[in-house]
Amino acid sequence: LTMPSVFLMENVGGLFGPRGEETLGSFNQKISESGYKAYPFKLNAVDFGVPQSRIRAFIIGLSDDIVFDGEMVELFSDFRVKRQITVREAIEDLMSKNREEVANHIADKLSRINLERIRSIKAGQSRIHLPPHLVLETHKRNNSHRHLDTYGRMHWDKPSATITARFDSFSRGKFGHPELDRSISLREGARIQTFPDDFEFVGNKVEVARQIGNAVPPTMASYLGAVL
Repeated sequence: LTMPSVFLMENVGGLFGPRGEETLGSFNQKISESGYKAYPFKLNAVDFGVPQSRIRAFIIGLSDDIVFDGEMVELFSDFRVKRQITVREAIEDLMSKNREEVANHIADKLSRINLERIRSIKAGQSRIHLPPHLVLETHKRNNSHRHLDTYGRMHWDKPSATITARFDSFSRGKFGHPELDRSISLREGARIQTFPDDFEFVGNKVEVARQIGNAVPPTMASYLGAVL
C-alpha cells in the first residue's frame, strides 16, 4: 500500500457545490481516517496559459505530519499568466493542415440542418443568434438560460469555452470552428487542451474526444506539479 506525503486530485467545479456535498464529506472523512488533511480550492485553466475558460475543483491532501497554515490557492499566484491565450493562437495554423499531416485532425461531419445552422452564425455566436426557422422546437418552447452556447462558434480572439468530453459535436456547446463550417477537430480540441501534436490519441472519435475533454490540460498540470 502506497501512502504518499502529498496527493492531488481534480474534478468538476460542482464537487464543491450542493450536489457534491455528500460525496465530498465522505471523501474528507476517509482521508482523515487515513492520516491526511484536505485542502480544497478552485482554479481556472485560462489563468495558467490554457486557451480556454475551465474552472475546476482541486484538492491537495497533505499527510498529518506536514504543517501548512496558509491558503493553498495562494501557492499558485506566481504562476498565473499576464495575458490570456486565444483560440486563434492555439489552432489557426491547423486550417491549412489535414489528418495526414497532423494526427487526430478529424472533424465531425455535420448534418444538412446543422450545416445550415453553422453557416447562419458568426464567430462567438450560438443558438440564441439562429434565425427562427433553424431554432430547435424545444428551444422555442423553453428558451431558458441553460445551454445557451450550444450550436455555437468559437471566437477567434478569446479563449474558448470549456472543452468537454463531447466537444466533437456542434450541438453540445460552442464547439463550432470560428471560420470553417464544421466543428473543431479532435486535434484542435487537443491543442486547446494544450496537448502537443506528437501526442497521438487512440480509439474511435467518441473515445478520443472523451480522453481529451476529461483531461487536466498538460500546461496547467505542469504548474500544479511545480508547486507540489
